[in-house]
Amino acid sequence: MLWHGGVPYVFRDLHDITEDPQNFRWSFQCSNKDGLRLHATFDGTGQALHTLSYLKTNCSGSFPVANNSLASGRLRIEARGMPEEILGTNFGAVLEKGGAHP
Repeated sequence: MLWHGGVPYVFRDLHDITEDPQNFRWSFQCSNKDGLRLHATFDGTGQALHTLSYLKTNCSGSFPVANNSLASGRLRIEARGMPEEILGTNFGAVLEKGGAHP
């Protein structure tokens, strides 16, 4: 789900473009039923990258979660009849992935 301009956009058809768990990078694209297209790229490399241990919801153990709260991220939003819009940050995006081992 993406909240943009006070409007929620629901995406259900997500396709990985690249996933590089060794370097904690990920990009994907998706679209919604109204034809809005989204391309997302995240880079979680850097000094803030670390691994946390999260408790399973049934308390049967834990699992590793890679986290970087100073990741970079970029969203390209495309809609019919509208100019392309790019949202991004060079740091401050939070990227977190369960089972990852940076």
